[in-house]
Order: sequence, then structure tokens, then C-alpha cells
Amino acid sequence: MSYKIVVIGAGIVGVSTALRLQRKGCKVTLIDPKPPGMETSFGNAGLIAQGYCSANAQPGIFKKVPQMLFEKTGPLSIQWSQLPTTLPWLMKFAFEALPKRAEANGKNLHSLSRLAVDGWQDLIAGTELDRFVRTTGWLHVFETQKMFIEHKKEVAFMRSQGIDIDVLSAELVADLEPDLARCFVGGSLQNDALSLSNPHAVVSGLADLFAAAGGQIIQDRITTVVTDPSGRMCQSVKSNDRNYFADQYIITAGVWSKGLATQCGVSRTLPLIAERGYHIMLPSLEVGGFKRPVAFGERSFLLCPMTEGIRMTGQVELAKTDAKPNYVLHRHLLPLVKQFAPGIDVREQSIWMGNRPSLPDSLPVIGRSPALKNVILGFGHQHLGITLGPITARLIEQLVFNRPTEIALDPFLAQRF
Repeated sequence: MSYKIVVIGAGIVGVSTALRLQRKGCKVTLIDPKPPGMETSFGNAGLIAQGYCSANAQPGIFKKVPQMLFEKTGPLSIQWSQLPTTLPWLMKFAFEALPKRAEANGKNLHSLSRLAVDGWQDLIAGTELDRFVRTTGWLHVFETQKMFIEHKKEVAFMRSQGIDIDVLSAELVADLEPDLARCFVGGSLQNDALSLSNPHAVVSGLADLFAAAGGQIIQDRITTVVTDPSGRMCQSVKSNDRNYFADQYIITAGVWSKGLATQCGVSRTLPLIAERGYHIMLPSLEVGGFKRPVAFGERSFLLCPMTEGIRMTGQVELAKTDAKPNYVLHRHLLPLVKQFAPGIDVREQSIWMGNRPSLPDSLPVIGRSPALKNVILGFGHQHLGITLGPITARLIEQLVFNRPTEIALDPFLAQRF
């Protein structure tokens, strides 16, 4: 059966969804105020973290918050003027950090992320976009024995979940990435993780494939969901000056999804906020160069080789989506970059900020609207949008055609809050 579909939001989730449904014979319109891939899909680390199984809320995390907040190079900051609106989310985050909740969230996250590489391969098979996909894995390195020992426990759990990961000595770390300083006691290499050398080129490339096959991409901002007289179906979606009609509607607008989702029966208290992230682009190394993304365990930032240079990314800022970026926080990390990779030129080529759509349990919303039968939701992928975008699209496709989904979606429904 062929459907007329409107997809709202043109990040990796929305673009992947539009392309998959088009390939199944649907007539799809993709709508976003910006060109495809220009929000968080533009500036991420490019990681496809196969089998990821660690929710952000972990037991004991709140003991670390003061240091995170007040250390100059700490991984967390809060715009204090926004604390009244952030506090309810933080309270829910504290609940999700209870041991049983953290364990359940990790298992549910893994049920989705274990399909990440398959989702990507399924999406880009037969295209030229695989030239941007690296199979060199994901390297974690540690400065202290204390953190390295803690990480080994995490590695043991990851192995129990079927993740292909090796523990590395200091010597093996140096062999893998000779441009790193010799200040690390050890690390790990996740062999089955992939990475993208240019995430924006991949997302925009997928959108180009969609458009070339007749898909319609419209730059517009959807503000209103119009229901039919029964109140059980979406009749159309509206911008300020236009109505869009379809058989089914899919909301994949990241952090901007909440307003539309509440019009579709989702609770107004849905705890979806922006975890704002930053990156700085640095020049490529003239000789050698990193072969894979490198995460610095104690410091919560990454160096990621990209086609246009080295991307330094990390940190979390809790703030409103329209608050002024605080680039100073991320620039504080540059001396550490120079310390850990002395050969890097730390002259800033460009700097960027994006709004990660995050829920306190680290799980996205995937499923049908609780009120409108022809609306499907797919948003809230926090730090894992690139990892989970294509597999989320495959699940949405299964919902569109009323097929059984390949994983149970109960843990991902908006009604869980």
C-alpha cells in the first residue's frame, strides 16, 4: 500500500525516514525550517556507537555534579537563570539514576543500538555515501588508573552484551594513535563502532537521493496540528500560511518536537529539553593524523578526524534553545587538546553549538501518538542521533505499514512519562 506522508524535521531521523518510506512507494514531503542536516546532525562527533548500553543517568552521578559544574574544563554547565525550568528535568534525571532504573534504561537503549550498524548498512547500501563511513572503531583513553579500572568494569558489561571491545595497554594506545601524548595509562577500542568523516555530507547526501527520486523538501515551520471532527485523526499540519495534507504524519523535529507532540495527545509535562553541545573545528595534522574518534575518559570530550579537519566536541550545557551560546566554555578545552595531542594546531577554524533533544532516561520517543492514530513520533535521541537515526527510521516504517516492529517499543513510548 502506498501512503501520502508528511515528515516534520530534516535531521538524520527525518531524512532517513523520508528516504525509507519513499523506497517503499510512499509519496513523501519532508518539511523543516532549515535545509536538511543543519541542526544537531551537522555538528556531532559522527559516531555510530553499535550496541551502546550506558544511560546518562547513572548511580552516583550527582556526587560528581559539583566538580562537573565548577571545574573550568568540566563537562557540564547550567545557565542558572534557566534553573526553574531545568529543575523538573533534573529531578526526573535523579530518579533515572537509581540503580534499577539505570540498568533498565541501559538494556532498553541497547535493544535499539545493537541494530545501529545494520540500520546504517540497510540505508546506504548501493549508494556512494559509504565512502564517508570508517570502520576503524572508537578509542577511549584514560589518564589515571582509577578511571581506567572503572572503565574495565564497564568493558566487561559491554562484552556481556555482545559488543566487540578490547582493553588496551598504554603501549597499544600509542601504537594505534601515535600522535597522542604518552600520558595515558591505557584505554579501550570498540571495534564494531563505525564513524562518519563528514556527518553533514552524509545527511545532506541522503536528502539529495530523496529529492532526486521525486521527494519534496520544503523549508517551512510547522506550528499547528489540525484534527478531524472525531479528534482521533490528524487532518492536516499547518505553518503560518500553508496547510499540508497527508495520510500519515511523522514528527522527527528533535527538541522542537514537543510543541507538536502535545497537540497530538502527549503530556505537556514531557521532559524534553536541550542538552546543548559544542564543537570547534581545528586544522588537520600535516603528518600522520588520527585514524578514528578518540574519547578522553576523565575529560568528557572527543577529538574526531573529519574531512574538513579535526573536530573537538563534547560538554553539555543545560539552557533554553534560543539562549546565547557560551563558546568560552568549549574554548577552555583547547589547552588540554594541545597537552594530549602536541602536534595539533589549535587555531580555531570555526565554532558551532547545537541543541541535543534529551529525555532524562536517555531513551528516545518512538511510537504512535497516544491520541491521533495517523501520527508517529520519533525524537529525543540525545547524544545518539547519528547512531540511532537509521534504525529509528526502520521502526517508523514498520509502524507506517502496520507491521510488527523488530523490537518492543513500550519502553520508548511518550506515555512512559
